[in-house]
Amino acid sequence: MKKRKVHKRGNWLVRWWSLLTPAVKRKIITAFLLSVLGVYLFSVVTVFVFKELGHSDFFRISSLKIIGNHEVKKSEIIKLSGVDIYSNLFSLNSEAVKKNIESHDWIEQVVLKKRWPHVLELIIRERKALAIINTPGGLYYIDKGGAVFTRLDAGSDLDYPFLSGMEAMIQVNEDGGVSVSDDSLILQGLRLIRSASNGSSSFPRQNISQIHADKENKLILFLADRPFPIYLGDEITREKFNRLKKVLYFLYKKREIGNIKYIRLDYLGNKVLVGKNNS
Repeated sequence: MKKRKVHKRGNWLVRWWSLLTPAVKRKIITAFLLSVLGVYLFSVVTVFVFKELGHSDFFRISSLKIIGNHEVKKSEIIKLSGVDIYSNLFSLNSEAVKKNIESHDWIEQVVLKKRWPHVLELIIRERKALAIINTPGGLYYIDKGGAVFTRLDAGSDLDYPFLSGMEAMIQVNEDGGVSVSDDSLILQGLRLIRSASNGSSSFPRQNISQIHADKENKLILFLADRPFPIYLGDEITREKFNRLKKVLYFLYKKREIGNIKYIRLDYLGNKVLVGKNNS
């Protein structure tokens, strides 16, 4: 039985090289070494050029334009960016600048645009507070998506709907941040506020004073101009919201709103129960 001849990988290269004349071999080796040297010199020159451009006064940032900020002062944004009179547009680390600015509670996103040769433009997108929520760590603003993003201080604007009784639905993260679960009543309360923001004369967002979760995790709504409770139950559907608008429209139109004791939308499914004070 004949043994099969095993060809080791790379044998063809050895055989090919052995067939070359010494002169050809020298040319190949010389060409290879020149190529390596060329790549090395190109790399050195490239690094040198980039380094020089990064220190050139021609690319020094002489104008910093900030667009879209309302809550955050320009001076704060400049300080966070780290950009100063010595910054060079060519060598600027855009990702680092972006990350530093977006660390501010009010700033959701930053877009950097380099206007060559020496103008840097920062387009700021700030968070928009939809409500104020009570958390285990104090009062915070919360946006329409449920992001709890900054704590209120003495000078904060309080003209927002207030979410209360929902502390158990709030998670405090390891980094000290606050978040809410996707299925919590908090998001339902925010959806109600967003729906009221769409221009209802009988139920405008400005007339929402408080949305409270009771011990049974059922939502209760309080209006800014009336003290009576509106019992919403544990789910706020579009149909329920539309029924509430119609009831309020009727009560305001008939001027009966001042005699209301309560409104229940958690009564017999698609029914609304309106309680009145004894006259």
